Amino acid sequence: MVIPTCSFMSTGTHQEAKKIETTMFRVENAKEVVLENLVIIQGDGDFRSWDTIRIEGADRVTVRNVYLAGSTQSYHLRLEGVKDIFIDNVEVAGVDYSKDGQYTCGGGIWINHGTNSGTAGIQHEFEGKMVGTGIFTPYARHPGWMVIQNSYFHDHSKEMPKYKNHDAILIMSHGDMAVFNNVFERWYQPPGDSAIDISYRRKEPEHQNKFARVERNIIRNATFYKHPGSSRVNGIMFANNLFINTAMADYHGGENNDVTYLHNTHIFDMTLVPPQLRDHSGAARSVTTMANLWAFQVKPISGTPCFMPLKRR
Repeated sequence: MVIPTCSFMSTGTHQEAKKIETTMFRVENAKEVVLENLVIIQGDGDFRSWDTIRIEGADRVTVRNVYLAGSTQSYHLRLEGVKDIFIDNVEVAGVDYSKDGQYTCGGGIWINHGTNSGTAGIQHEFEGKMVGTGIFTPYARHPGWMVIQNSYFHDHSKEMPKYKNHDAILIMSHGDMAVFNNVFERWYQPPGDSAIDISYRRKEPEHQNKFARVERNIIRNATFYKHPGSSRVNGIMFANNLFINTAMADYHGGENNDVTYLHNTHIFDMTLVPPQLRDHSGAARSVTTMANLWAFQVKPISGTPCFMPLKRR
């Protein structure tokens, strides 16, 4: 299946968001899907669109030169049970619907690898508990390889009455993979969640001995990025990334993770930090083992935040 060189402006729907009825493109059980040279903008900020594009079960998916913007209840690009994935030059952007300088977006890219029978009750072990796989399609393939590169995710900032669990990139139980040379900016919780949430959450044999490399990305002014996991058999490496005003978080405790950091740069600049990041106490979901410098900031008499100086020994 090929969807090439098209532009769409969705003007919304009169019904509430539903997983099937209000998803713009839904593909099931395909051998190969190619999406390229597409522009899709959600015309209304009412979150009545569920997913912009959802693919359930495929041998290979290629997404290239695609622009996705505006509000979605779930994610702009959602891939469930796809074996091999190549994503290149994709932009996910918020839209300033109210013309007030605040941008509304949906989740960016959600990838959930693995199979089940298509029954909602299928479960697997995670952190000593039985939990759902999150995959309901009967057409899901075993994980293969995946690349996300040269893409841009930005502007999820407008406050809303209900918290949306929107990551810029959410990758669950993937195969061998690389997230390379991407840029993330102004992705806040609330209203959204993390810039990158990457994990190995399943322990079946086909999910073991995998390796993920997150390299040469720039994450600027985002609440945090996360790397939960459940198996030491798999590895995640963050190498040569630049994190600016962005915290690291592991909301599953960290004891079962095998995460390696190599040659990353972390910068916290209080003169450039957005107001949404100065007080993280309002975050909708708790995280543990946070690594950041916000706890070290103080307010001098002038009221301008700064970092507490380190004492020399």
